[in-house]
Amino acid sequence: MISKYTDEVFTKIEETYGIILPHEFKQVYRDLEQLPNGWYNWADFSRENTDCLKKQMEEVMGEITDEIDDIEWNDNWGECPNTIHDVHHFIKSKMKSAPALMPIVGHRYIACEPTSVSPVFSIVGSEMIYYSASLTDFLKGKTITQETALTDLTQISFWSEIAQ
Repeated sequence: MISKYTDEVFTKIEETYGIILPHEFKQVYRDLEQLPNGWYNWADFSRENTDCLKKQMEEVMGEITDEIDDIEWNDNWGECPNTIHDVHHFIKSKMKSAPALMPIVGHRYIACEPTSVSPVFSIVGSEMIYYSASLTDFLKGKTITQETALTDLTQISFWSEIAQ
């Protein structure tokens, strides 16, 4: 049995990690009687767990940065710069202003943005795809199909632009 996720716990998570929790995260975690197998326990504030989660959040950003050459230019960003240096600079600045990524289980993440629906992304290196339309769907085992129009999914600043 996990600690009950309460408003006080959510506030402590936000303060500990310097993030804004999505509304759906709060709804889903508040209703859980126990965490699904392998899910990260955000209510465990032990030094070991908080260090692990912070490291996970930093590592995903580092892996994306390490593979920045593999990120395709999005037409919504305007004209692609002429030099690779300028492309890297632009993408890194977009990443800095993008919402933090929060690990849920394995390489599944949600963005820390106060949206009512939190799409779940699967991220390995710079490869990022929409995995599930929402955290609720993810909990139920529902994933994105090839028939799903990505434009119909909740759009998250920067992350949706690089997700395929």
